[in-house]
Amino acid sequence: MDSNKRQPSTFDKDLGRKIRTMRIMRDLTMVELSTRLGISHQQLQKHEKGIDRITVERLVQIGQALRVPVTEFLKTDRLDAGINPEILRTAGMLHQLPSNDICRDLQKLMRTICNSWPDETTQ
Repeated sequence: MDSNKRQPSTFDKDLGRKIRTMRIMRDLTMVELSTRLGISHQQLQKHEKGIDRITVERLVQIGQALRVPVTEFLKTDRLDAGINPEILRTAGMLHQLPSNDICRDLQKLMRTICNSWPDETTQ
């Protein structure tokens, strides 16, 4: 490997992870988002992995394509690290619900299901 090649920074990796998280939460594939951005899905993959640095202009485009304020990408939380993509999609769907009452009802239903599910650690 070329020793002059820039190594991805922690910021680049975190930013890419956030983009991936937001993309999955909006139930978009890499191909769908890359098409909206006018780039290849390989280039988007490099952005999501933090391999290629993202310009401010590209970040604004990504925010617009995902309907997310650019400031969301700059928050320093790490809640998205290692979360199952299906959980992210579900969270994205819950976020789109028109009513908090519906969201609370779904949470109660999920809690009931989880509480009635057999605990595999005790079997």
